[in-house]
Amino acid sequence: MRKSAILLTVALATSGLAACSTGNDSFDIPVGSCAILADWTGGEDAASGELTELPTVDCAEPHDMEAYASMQVEGDEFPGLDELESQASDFCTEEFDSFIGLPYAESTDIDINFLYPTEDSWSSRDDREIQCWAVDITGEMVTGTLKDANR
Repeated sequence: MRKSAILLTVALATSGLAACSTGNDSFDIPVGSCAILADWTGGEDAASGELTELPTVDCAEPHDMEAYASMQVEGDEFPGLDELESQASDFCTEEFDSFIGLPYAESTDIDINFLYPTEDSWSSRDDREIQCWAVDITGEMVTGTLKDANR
């Protein structure tokens, strides 16, 4: 049976976004980027619950998260946060197998996190990206990629 773990679902905010230490814009973090979950949760806006900072680290450095897939949401009208969260969950779960090397339901050490647009970022920045992150939940930091971790 799959161990239940934390699932931090955050939406990107459009105001107050700080540039990452790697120089990446928060809306331009490429798949293959790595991060530390504790750094993200410290970047949440307490009032809105939205992520206001998106620091990344080199994957050769200790980390516990890695961006493994992304997709663009179709359409001109904002579909709503519930719909975006559902699309993100479905897409990221499907992509997990090919990245990690086993189905999400069988993984006991790695969970899924995802980012998706807010209504404000959708309209003001034409933000349509859903981004999937693999999160190592063992409490240990990873050095290198989580690709083909098979756990």
